[in-house]
Amino acid sequence: MDLGLKGKTAIVSGGSKGLGRAIAEELALEGANVVIAARSNGPLDKAVAEIRAKGGEASGVIADMANEAAVNAAVAFATATYGAPAIAIANLDTPDARPGGSFSVGLEDATNADFRDAYETLVMSIVHLSRAVLPVMKERGWGRIVNIGSKSMKALHAPPTQKILSNVGRLGVVGLMKTLSFEYGKYGITANIAATGQFATDLARDAYAARGTTIEAFEEEVMKPTGLGVCRFGRPEEMAALVAFLCSTRASFVSGETITITGGMHKSIF
Repeated sequence: MDLGLKGKTAIVSGGSKGLGRAIAEELALEGANVVIAARSNGPLDKAVAEIRAKGGEASGVIADMANEAAVNAAVAFATATYGAPAIAIANLDTPDARPGGSFSVGLEDATNADFRDAYETLVMSIVHLSRAVLPVMKERGWGRIVNIGSKSMKALHAPPTQKILSNVGRLGVVGLMKTLSFEYGKYGITANIAATGQFATDLARDAYAARGTTIEAFEEEVMKPTGLGVCRFGRPEEMAALVAFLCSTRASFVSGETITITGGMHKSIF
């Protein structure tokens, strides 16, 4: 199946590791010219080299994609390198989900600064990226914006993993992305969310190791006994396949959607 991505420029935030890394590679192997934006050189250089070794076209730029000036600079780099982005992947997480953060942050534990940081990271990062790429997308009459979100967008985190910062911030993202789909659909631009469940990334492995267990043990002890869905962690390439489709010419009638990808384990009806 030709996804119609050949020659299109894609910018992928958080693209040096995990799901972002898999998405960057998938888009590149489908023929897109990919710019990976990440915070540190080591993983970024490795990701670019590995994608190029497989025959894809990729470049990297150091950027904190929650910072407006850094976003504008990253988009300018992409434009100078390959041409203005036709595809923008927004892939940032809340502060409490980062290494060293808490897995159970409630109201009394979260400071005002935490809430502001979560809003800047989740919501404003997409605002900055959208403002940077949409003018040219409008001129061309084509564009794709995809947020890598969370299943909590449809069924909020609850005790014992409260994650109030994620609950509040991600619902703001849903409203933002839906509104973008309303406002820019007439220009051939779509805006969607791929709402992730449990995926076997390095970040997830580190998180389970901090709890004294492993992903494989969790699958055997918790997921399989439930009898729900596929009963395993997802593979990053499975998320990448969904995102590549959402970015494609084939998905021109899919917009404003929050699509959960959880292997059938998510209990929300919609």
